Amino acid sequence: KKASQKQLSHFEIYQRIWLGLNQLGIFNPDSFDLPTEISPEVTYQYFSENSNYKIINLWSLIDEDRDFLEKSGLSLAHLELMGQDNPDLEEIYINSFNSGNNDLYFHKGKNFRNEIGIRMNRKAGTYFQDSIIETGYMYLPCPTTGQVLRSNQSFACHYPHPEIPLGNYPIFIYRFCCLEVFYLVCAVTPTGDKSFLYFPSRELAITFVPDSTCPVNQQKIINILKANLVSRWSLVKSYISSPKEKDVLAVLGYMANIGHYVLNDMSGLQHLLDNQTLSQIASFFIGDFEFFNIDDTYPEIQSQIIRSQSATLFETILENNYLAVWPTNWFISEDLSRRIYEGSVKRCSLNILQAIEDSKQHFPLIWIAIRSHYRVWLSQVEGIANIINKLYEDYPNLAVVFDGWGRHEMYDPRAESEIKRETTIVEEILALVHTDIKAYNLIGNMSYERVAWVQAIDFYISPFGSGLTFPILIANKPGVIHAHGVYAQMFQTGEWSPFIRENLTESIFLPADYTEDKHFGFANYDISWQKVYDATIKLLNSKAKLS
Repeated sequence: KKASQKQLSHFEIYQRIWLGLNQLGIFNPDSFDLPTEISPEVTYQYFSENSNYKIINLWSLIDEDRDFLEKSGLSLAHLELMGQDNPDLEEIYINSFNSGNNDLYFHKGKNFRNEIGIRMNRKAGTYFQDSIIETGYMYLPCPTTGQVLRSNQSFACHYPHPEIPLGNYPIFIYRFCCLEVFYLVCAVTPTGDKSFLYFPSRELAITFVPDSTCPVNQQKIINILKANLVSRWSLVKSYISSPKEKDVLAVLGYMANIGHYVLNDMSGLQHLLDNQTLSQIASFFIGDFEFFNIDDTYPEIQSQIIRSQSATLFETILENNYLAVWPTNWFISEDLSRRIYEGSVKRCSLNILQAIEDSKQHFPLIWIAIRSHYRVWLSQVEGIANIINKLYEDYPNLAVVFDGWGRHEMYDPRAESEIKRETTIVEEILALVHTDIKAYNLIGNMSYERVAWVQAIDFYISPFGSGLTFPILIANKPGVIHAHGVYAQMFQTGEWSPFIRENLTESIFLPADYTEDKHFGFANYDISWQKVYDATIKLLNSKAKLS
């Protein structure tokens, strides 16, 4: 009785709640007064200042790590198996719960997933997403006994991106119970791969991928998890105690990059459609970065869509007893590009469609992409103007379509400043080109209008980046790309390669003449406009002969 009357500080309450939610202490809310409202910001600060974690990376084990795991009773073989992801493993896991069924479970996703992640040297994969959708559970072996476990308890958090204002990586975390509670974190990659395990009883994180491939701050993610669960402890307690089966909630629109939205989010939906499992998802939660309206592209699911303006993802999962999954893939099929185009054209005004039709009287119709935030072609104003004027000498009926930063389904304050800057760049280019050259400016246009336009072009000239989504992934047009030489491999075997676009049309990649001494992902560069022109005229002349 005296113990129950003890007044606890807020910080002691946070710790007791966290331990109780993880079977590490007695959690009886009636034994002490809980605050009516718990701030996730204050809770995050508390755990950040009072938590210490041990991090072990399975890609770079040292003897000290091996000794620690052995003394902890954690099997290295089981841990390595937990980080793997392939359809055969998933079938074994699922069938271990089908002991009364003579028919072996067949994992549908095995024939449709593009395994580009394996070629890009990532240890994990995304077949587990199919298991979640097809069975309503996530599967893993126990790290101690090897017994197959399954979980239908998930949490979704956000990890702030340091370089993108308002941009948050989605984090999906699955809670497992065996000899102890532990969490599987799928975080901070374009496809939501398995990232690391977290054991609350040991304050231990075990990572599955090299830091260079998945540069996450495990401590920060764990503290975000703690803050979210403690601040919403009542909902969490009810959720993890519920005996009811959970419906599956698919989540999209949290990557603040139009390229990854198409390449990973939309191709993920297409994978489910091709796999005949789209109908097994109860609802679809769409975040702020809906670059193309999902209803237009996949009208089959429009009645099941929840958007982030009307609800928060974390609480939506708990309140509706959902099992959340981020369905992703790495492949753009002809059917997906067709769906994006047809859905986009439906949204376009008659004026836009007429302007596109009128533009077809010109040849060549050249798509020229402007980039101004980072990885900028330093002399692009003079360079692009010179290319256009030189092409005009041989092709006086040419027209130019300028593309750059656009707008999408939800208001993005960053877009407005980028649009203003790129509009100025286009004006500077136009001031240097022949006045008889017809130019169309798509800077600031809606994404669906840009899709309709790009189908009409003959070829493109573009820097390496997400702007290639339109001419390569969607329209599959030939063109010339200029960028840091380091991106050549991604052009050949990774993103923007034939591995990720069905029937890809050949393009020309030109490495930069000069690159700033900065991190390659953000350093600006320069290239001779004459070099870009030579590649362009070669491509254009070959196209003219074919036509």
